[in-house]
Amino acid sequence: MMRLALVLPRYGPKILGGAETTARDMAEQLVRRGHTVTALTTCIRDYATWQNVDPAGTEVVNGVTVERFPIRPGWRTPTTEALSGRLPSATTDEQYDWVHHQAHAPGLYRKLIADGQRYDLIFFIPYLYTTAYYGSALVNERAVIWPCLHNELFAHLHPTRAMLAAARGVLFNSRAEQDLAHQLGAQNPREFVVGVGIDERVGDAHRFRSAQRLAEPYLIYAGRLEEAKNVHALVEYFSAYKQTRGGDLKLVLTGDGALRNAISHPDLVFTGYLSDQMLQDAIAGAVALCQPSLMESFSIVIMQAWILGVPVLVHAGCAVTTEHVQAGQGGLTFADATSFARSVDALVGDQGLRARLGAQGGQYARAEYSWQAVTDRMEAALEAWKHDD
Repeated sequence: MMRLALVLPRYGPKILGGAETTARDMAEQLVRRGHTVTALTTCIRDYATWQNVDPAGTEVVNGVTVERFPIRPGWRTPTTEALSGRLPSATTDEQYDWVHHQAHAPGLYRKLIADGQRYDLIFFIPYLYTTAYYGSALVNERAVIWPCLHNELFAHLHPTRAMLAAARGVLFNSRAEQDLAHQLGAQNPREFVVGVGIDERVGDAHRFRSAQRLAEPYLIYAGRLEEAKNVHALVEYFSAYKQTRGGDLKLVLTGDGALRNAISHPDLVFTGYLSDQMLQDAIAGAVALCQPSLMESFSIVIMQAWILGVPVLVHAGCAVTTEHVQAGQGGLTFADATSFARSVDALVGDQGLRARLGAQGGQYARAEYSWQAVTDRMEAALEAWKHDD
């Protein structure tokens, strides 16, 4: 059994986010298999503010030892903003200067320097924060970067490529994510694609409909209401669909975010954050789950929908989610308002198609991403990283 550490900006059962959920779930699975896992994290909960909220110190959460360190205050300065504005055309030196001027947790760095040798391997997730850039450089011989890589500006930076190449290994959530890294010129001789484990769940559509007083058929989006998730495009395409088709179809938007007060339509249903079980209930009753994001490294919510037998609609511009749909044969794609309308028409008008796609997706999710399969792949990677010199 191994002594493992996870380094990430946020950790805890109340933290929402794909990378954070992935890391927490895997940590708890590895503890169940007898490994010792420590999460080294900061005191923040919100990437928008980077404010220290949780107290510094140590606690145990579901078998995982969690050590929190404060972010150094006063880091956001005019220089930080100026460097961020120059990033699209920044020189390599300016890119490293930008990393230097982001939020730092000096106590976490001191912990890695003092105790890094105690761990067999140390995972850094996700890639784009100083916890990974600075932290992994302190323990490169034991560092595994778990990037959750998206095709975004930060992925193209020299510091990102250099970090991925210098680490002990790299852990990808999907083959499409690995392909993206290679296209960016970031390769490491010790790479593994492990995936993300999905729990078997059930949902009660009637319970959700009763809670929301919702009788009409609906599509559902589950996640943060942010431009980065391409929610504005989903709402635009849905609005165009309703204008031309009419009917009683609704679009349920769960979660919250900056777009909450910027998007409106009489057929949008905002639920806010839902409990985990109520979210499963909501997905279970949907015609389809919509995943419009262009920047995903896995997409847990697609697998959750398939486990519940619900087909998905994904944006054709996202290689990761499109790869899932093609491999799992569990949904349809769209690229614009016209293809969105065509896919929605197909699903709304054919209950047999919905059932078939949902069942095929569920079969794929269970075969490839059960916790048994994913944790087995993770343990094989652990052994390789530990012993491959």
